[in-house]
Amino acid sequence: ARVVRIPILLMFYNAVVALIAMFMLIASVDIMGGGGYVDYSCMTSLFVGLSVLQFCVGFLVTLVMTSNAISNERERGTLDLMLVTPVSPRTLIGGKMLSAMTTSSLFAVSSFPVLAISSVYGGIGLEDIFYMIMVFLLIILYAGSAGILCSSLMERSSTAIVSSLILEIIVYAGPFVALEIINTFFYSKMQGLSDPSFAVNGWVFILIVSPIMLIIDFYDRVIGGNRLMDMFFYTYGIGEETGLSYFLQKHFIQCCIVVQLLLSLIFLLIAMKRLGITKKRTRKRRFLQKADFKKDNEKSN
Repeated sequence: ARVVRIPILLMFYNAVVALIAMFMLIASVDIMGGGGYVDYSCMTSLFVGLSVLQFCVGFLVTLVMTSNAISNERERGTLDLMLVTPVSPRTLIGGKMLSAMTTSSLFAVSSFPVLAISSVYGGIGLEDIFYMIMVFLLIILYAGSAGILCSSLMERSSTAIVSSLILEIIVYAGPFVALEIINTFFYSKMQGLSDPSFAVNGWVFILIVSPIMLIIDFYDRVIGGNRLMDMFFYTYGIGEETGLSYFLQKHFIQCCIVVQLLLSLIFLLIAMKRLGITKKRTRKRRFLQKADFKKDNEKSN
């Protein structure tokens, strides 16, 4: 790390994670009862809790680092210098994204020894760890692409950070708010329904853009349960079955991954297009400045 704050943040983050793990490990043993009773579910809850904490930390770190990546260069006056070089916008965006994702991954990788505590009593398989890593990478890629997009569109870093936070709130919580609005609106017009949740019908699948669904599926896989399907059938009933709705139910998480990767790619492509336009304008302005400077020299001579 080129700056000392990254190792310091890593130290404090892992200290907090280790303290949480120690507390959960002690709480899993019934010391007061004296019977040596061990609550094995605490270890599974520890793994899920620490994983969700990593998702949140990775999301925030990536979003903050990428949301001022381009706008900060613009404010310091170094963006024009980079754009007149042979470096392409694709390389520039890729470098900024890789830097942010690498830093965020440090927080996850450095806490793996603490996560290993949750496997002391079993219940956590290797596939759970791999799935946790996949969800983590998807979340930070989603956050980073949104941050890069806002940073390339906004002139100031403060505006870029606020706009990227608003965009992420819309992506994460927007589908749930939209479903509640749709549910309330349609149910008020269809009072004959026995259950208001079925007023939502197929609109429930707009949740496909929210990474919260990946976290819920991760929770179901590790803890056990069927909260994802309960959300479809009880919280936001899907209504009439169709071929498309059946396919989305059966392959919902796979569709989530594909759609969210496509949205991340679209965000990055828009940012590259924006930088490409800025690059052309910068080169044209530099060319005109050189031409004017040459004319002034000829007149003075």
